[in-house]
Amino acid sequence: MWPLFFLACLLMVAILYLPGAFAFCALGLRLEDAVACAPIYGVALISLNAVILPHIGLSASLLTLVVPALAFGVIAYAVAAVRRRKAAGQVKGQTLSETGRLLVCGHSVPAWSVLVAYGVLGGSICCLVFVRNLGDPQAFLQSYDNGFHLAAIRTYLSTGNFSSFSSFYYVPGEAMPMVSQGGFYPSAWHDLCALVAQTFSVPVTLSVNVVNATLAGVVFPVSVFFLLRRLFPGKDSVVVAGAFVAPAFACYPWDFLTWGPLYPNLLTNALVPLGVGAFVALMRPASEKGVRVRMLLVFFAACIAEAFAQPNGVFTMAALLAAYLVWAAMRAAKDAREAGRRAPSPLVAGVLAFFAVGCIWIGCYKLPMLHKVVTFNWPATLGLRGGGLAALSLGMNGHPAQWVLAAIVIVGVVCAMLDRSRDYWWLSVSWAFIAACFVIDVATEGTLKRVTCGFWYADPHRIAANLCLAAIPLAALGLSWLGEKLANVLGRTKRSAVPLTVAVAAGLVVTFPSYLPVASTEGPTAFASLGATVEGQSGLDNVLLDAGEMEFSKEALAMIPEGSLVINEPNDGSAFLYPLLDAKIYYHAFAFFDGTPNETEESLLIRHHLSEYATRQDVRDAVSSIGATYVLVLDQGQGNDRPRLWSYYYEQWNGIEDITDDTPGFTVVLARGDMRLYKIGD
Repeated sequence: MWPLFFLACLLMVAILYLPGAFAFCALGLRLEDAVACAPIYGVALISLNAVILPHIGLSASLLTLVVPALAFGVIAYAVAAVRRRKAAGQVKGQTLSETGRLLVCGHSVPAWSVLVAYGVLGGSICCLVFVRNLGDPQAFLQSYDNGFHLAAIRTYLSTGNFSSFSSFYYVPGEAMPMVSQGGFYPSAWHDLCALVAQTFSVPVTLSVNVVNATLAGVVFPVSVFFLLRRLFPGKDSVVVAGAFVAPAFACYPWDFLTWGPLYPNLLTNALVPLGVGAFVALMRPASEKGVRVRMLLVFFAACIAEAFAQPNGVFTMAALLAAYLVWAAMRAAKDAREAGRRAPSPLVAGVLAFFAVGCIWIGCYKLPMLHKVVTFNWPATLGLRGGGLAALSLGMNGHPAQWVLAAIVIVGVVCAMLDRSRDYWWLSVSWAFIAACFVIDVATEGTLKRVTCGFWYADPHRIAANLCLAAIPLAALGLSWLGEKLANVLGRTKRSAVPLTVAVAAGLVVTFPSYLPVASTEGPTAFASLGATVEGQSGLDNVLLDAGEMEFSKEALAMIPEGSLVINEPNDGSAFLYPLLDAKIYYHAFAFFDGTPNETEESLLIRHHLSEYATRQDVRDAVSSIGATYVLVLDQGQGNDRPRLWSYYYEQWNGIEDITDDTPGFTVVLARGDMRLYKIGD
């Protein structure tokens, strides 16, 4: 299925980039900028369409979700092209897309070619680190969060409703153990996966890998290209160096593919550089009015897209831009005074901006709708020294330290602080602030941790990703400085390839040994560890649902009448049968804790007393009310020695776990090893 996998990747690139490229070109962006920003338009429009379609009686599909976004972009582009032609008096001249140039080794090249290089380098790293280690394009991470993600995608496919207000484990109307479900859940990532699965009729797990590979390998690096163009106007060597550092940080995007998994955050963080870049251009004192308007619209689109992907992306932008707002206030005050206008001193302006940012931050922290988010806690695991060392070395959350990359980042920090223009010091402040947040998160408990880290559930993996986003511009700046200094030492001219050679060498060192044969991926480096982790998680050995259990489940489900409801204990891996096989199982979620008000009385009886079916009328009534006729057991009689998630507690599933071949009221239909399919009743 690998050819289909790569074909689906091409479709995903087209979905994310084609509609937005037309729309942003119509807005007046240069071709390379329009293409780079295109995913925020695609994600925002697809997500909004998905919310609207159920209200007008239409099912979600490539035709109803993507084609309207593409049509709107094409029409806007055509109208804008006509207007520009008339405004120019039909005089031929350079278009916006033809004016963007960058200097590479002293040679002027089209900026779009550097954008392509970002995508090619990022895609190559993704293929080496992620794709080739999957083994099978249908491989998936068997983890707690993935139970929801995969089930939500399956429900979208079954209902044709992709709305973020319909992110359910269950098809509406079918028997479920919850009293109610629903509410808003940001599902832009799920929409993209469902589109791929629906369009190509491929397994849900393959569609997940397609979307993740596209986001990590193409969307994120290309977004960094746009960010660096906005941050470092006139510093082309920094933009070129960025192509080699964008995919080089283990804690983002690669960590999000192997831990959690944090797939919605993978999407929102991939869009964060676009929003940050647009805001920087919007607030830059020297920006023209037309530029401000365009960048305001891009930033607004980024906020919408991130809200539908994972809203904490908006707070990530805030964390990255807080220092920039202070700098912008100080620069605006300075420019006003130099122009003879009344204005506070730059210091006063900066202090006022600082307190304004702080008040907004605290105000958001106090919002009732965010209370559960900001009060969620991950326990501290390191001391202050250990946390600080992890942040400085980029060896966070169990990843090996990336000393070479960390040194390049520090060089960039120094360069930003010492730059004569004073335009970049805020980048170092942002990096230092988020590094401090990470240390606070992993080393402390209390109010300070909730205020600084709560918007990301105090999750050290998400905070580490934020630190990577803050470090990327500094790494690009540091790598560019090193290349230029080496060229000067060697007495090379401005056309020298030394800086580019340094960037290539640094990229190879940082990503070692991902580009070696698969057998060489294990080792003490960050990328060796990543490759080995992806490979280990993609296998079907020592996992919840192994290959033998999968085959047994397929055989068992084929033996029962279509539409029969099967009771299961989800933590034995059977929860994955719904997204993988569209099996009609009762428990899709892994965790059901006693005392939860959202659980039905029938489910509570079944979890604790199903084995007493023959002797208890209330249990028989509960089973009858949900229409269940079979029980599937994939791990019988092995106690707690079998692979389990943190959500498993025997005492919460004893009614199912205690069923044996001799239990009255249950008839063996299929048996193999410790796996059983029982028919309930006579």
